[in-house]
Amino acid sequence: MRKKEIDAFVSFVKNDLNGDERGQAQTFCDRLFRAYGQKGIYEAQGKLEARIKIADTNTTNYIDCLWSPPNIRIMRVFTAAHQIMENNAFLYQKVLHIEQHQLETDEKIEHILTKMEDNSPKIMPEQIFQTGCVWDACIS
Repeated sequence: MRKKEIDAFVSFVKNDLNGDERGQAQTFCDRLFRAYGQKGIYEAQGKLEARIKIADTNTTNYIDCLWSPPNIRIMRVFTAAHQIMENNAFLYQKVLHIEQHQLETDEKIEHILTKMEDNSPKIMPEQIFQTGCVWDACIS
């Protein structure tokens, strides 16, 4: 199940990485591929620290993660992803709290409705007229 692997990846990024692009980008890339079902970047025919030629300047640059097709260039994205997770941690916690509260409320409402159904008077067949009206008069 991918959800387990993706949750483990998100937890790893939140708890174990500090946004150091130079030292952690390759680990981030490899774990990203693992989260989506690959054994790792190399097994998916990807390359880390791949050299790419810049045609206009005739120079060589290094790219943290190269995977063809398509080319994935993960450099500043790594830092941005970490920053987004860090900045939105409060929102994630708030959503989890709201979901938990909603589940508790659903259980309480279900309990109330069950009690109302159990304690409400039952309509007897002789109380129903031909028109479908219910006779609710009480004879004492």
